[in-house]
This record gives sequence, structure tokens and C-alpha cells, in this order.
Amino acid sequence: MVISEFRGKVFIDDKRKMIREIMGYKRYVVLRSINSLIVILAVVAITFLLFDVVFANQVITQTRQEVSAAITQGCRHGGCDPNLISKWIEGNTTARIHALGLDAPLLDRLVSFTWRVFTFNFGTSWYQEGDTNDIMTLILQRLPNTLLLFGTATIVTILIGVFLGVRVAIKPGSLMDKSVIVSGLVGWSFAAWWVGMFLIYVFGYLLKYYTGFGFPTGGTTSQPAPRDPFLYVVDVLWHLILPVSALVLVSYGGWALQTRNLLINIFTEDYIVTAKAKGLPDRRVLYGHALKNAAPPIITLVALALASVFGGAIITEAVFNWNGMGTLYWYAILNGDIPVVMALFYISTILLVLANFIADLLYGIFDPRVKVG
Repeated sequence: MVISEFRGKVFIDDKRKMIREIMGYKRYVVLRSINSLIVILAVVAITFLLFDVVFANQVITQTRQEVSAAITQGCRHGGCDPNLISKWIEGNTTARIHALGLDAPLLDRLVSFTWRVFTFNFGTSWYQEGDTNDIMTLILQRLPNTLLLFGTATIVTILIGVFLGVRVAIKPGSLMDKSVIVSGLVGWSFAAWWVGMFLIYVFGYLLKYYTGFGFPTGGTTSQPAPRDPFLYVVDVLWHLILPVSALVLVSYGGWALQTRNLLINIFTEDYIVTAKAKGLPDRRVLYGHALKNAAPPIITLVALALASVFGGAIITEAVFNWNGMGTLYWYAILNGDIPVVMALFYISTILLVLANFIADLLYGIFDPRVKVG
């Protein structure tokens, strides 16, 4: 009878504990969601305030020039009165500015901009690709190339970096450990675009000069691109080798060193020492205890790295003439295309906030202290 009552009490306590954890995690998710939304709204407002004056002046100047040119051209052979021309220019300019909403109060423009941003209506670009200048269409056209390049490079970098970090953390101070530290720091100290230029020179020009065989030095495909689907895929992968290599060479060291240092610190914890004292195999201690506790910070790094994939890298894509988001950013900056800059800035922010939000959710799953915090 006493045992039954004890078991019933334990069952009730466990059930209450589980309910507390679930409710605590739900509260944690709600708070994180609210925080993320506040951050996004703040970024949208700051972005608007940073670019609004410049964008408005730019549009007003461009509108005035277009209207002036059109009216002057129409009156060139008609002998229009100069005073009437000035009035027409001012009237038409004012009408177009009003149609664009640039004369509305600041708060109204902020609300309108926020709504357009949240509905991904970024307007039109001054740059036209093909038969479209819609900003969202331009982004969607280039996004697959960026995802292919930086997604591949990020995944390869994470796999190599984490694997090497785990291997050298087991035997700190070994020859392999020293080699990974030195090579990682050397690679980390270089910029990806500089390494890319070096690879282009060595494997694109020198190798081809001496052997007649060389890697592609730029572009996403050959010109003209192969029509056969299989050959097209092979051609894209062939053009992918050098830019991916450049990104991996400068990035894997950071992952390896962070994973190594994280695990070395965990190996000094009491529960790891206890597990080893119990005679557990090293593999079980590593994968069952150490890596499990190293998962939250690694998850954060992975989430942020994957979020940056969508933004690409401006200079790296420009060096390899890779038709992705980075080159779109580059063209927008060179041409002063503020709407595109604002759209890409906002999308990058959204992805970073979303990545942090996902990392926080995974933190709550892997770390029980967060569930009830």
C-alpha cells in the first residue's frame, strides 16, 4: 500500500514537472517571438530613417530631370513660353512627387514603408535584367545561384571544421592539433576575395598556361551554356570549384578552433571526469556527453552561418563574376540604387533574426535550464 502511494506520488510529481517544463517553454517561445518582432520593427524603422531623406531627394531630383527633359523636348519646336515651361515642370514634378507619396508626413511614410516591407513589395529597381526591374523578381532570379555557392561552401566548411575540431580536441597539443591551429589561423587571416584572386591566378591562368588545362575563372556557366541538362549541371559544378574552395579555405579554421576550444573546456567538467572514471569508452564520452553539451553554441553558429548564405558576399561574388545576391548588392551600391540596397538590407536582417530565433528554440530543446527559465 505504501509502495503504491509512493509510486503514485512520484508519477504526479513527474507529471507536474513535465507540465511546468512545457508551460515554461511555451512562455519562452512567446517571449522570443515578441522580441524578434520588436527587433524587426526597430530595424525597419532605422532603415527607413537612414535612407528616407537620401532616397526622397534622389527621386525628386530624378523626377525633376525627367519632367524637365520631356517638356523641353515637347516645346523645342513649338516655341513655348519659358515661364510656362517652368510652371509646367514644377506642376508635373509636384504631381509625380505626390503620386509617389514623398510629400506625405514622415509617420505616414514610415507606416506605408513598413507595410510594403512586410508584404515584400519593394518596388522597382533602376537596374533592369531581362524584361523586369521588379526588385523581388531580381532577388528571386539570383537567389538560387547564391544558395548554391554559399550553401555548398557553408556545409562543406561546417563539416570539415567541426570534424577537425573534434579530432584535435581529443588530443590537444599533438602534431595534428598544432597543424590545424596554424593552418586555421593562417586561413582565417586572409580575405575570401584575396584567396579567390590567388586561386584564379594559380589554377585559372598559370595552370592553363603550363598544362593547357585550367579551372574556370568566373561566371556561373560557360558561354554558351550546355543545353543538355546533365552537362549543364556538370558545367555549373565545374565553375563552382574555385569560389567554394576560396570560401572554405578562409572559414574552416574558425569552426575548427571554436569546436576545439569548446570541447576542451567541456572535457574539464566534473561529469566528464566522472564518466571517464566509470570506465566509459572514449567514443561514448565524446558523443554521448561532451558533444551533447556542446550542441547549443554550435547550433547558434550553424544557424547564423546558414542565415548569411542568403545574403552572399559582395566582393567574393564580384571577383568570380558569380550572378548572385552579392553582385546585385554590388551593382546597387555602384549605381546608387537605394531601393535595392534597402530591400537586401531588410532581407538580411530578417534572416539573421529568424536564425537567432530558431537557435533559441533549439537551445530550449537541448538545454533543460532554458525550458523552465
